[in-house]
Amino acid sequence: MPRCMEYTVVFRMEGDCSRRSFMEKLTETFADHEVEILEIQAGNKLVESGGL
Repeated sequence: MPRCMEYTVVFRMEGDCSRRSFMEKLTETFADHEVEILEIQAGNKLVESGGL
């Protein structure tokens, strides 16, 4: 069985970036790598959790 790792990645988008545009860039970024996008959550989790 191949080794599998999961990572949480936080992206910051400019205010005028649409979800569609973001998804296109995300797909382009990982298209050549063995990466499966499992879940996407919208929102400002860093501020809510006391982060940046």
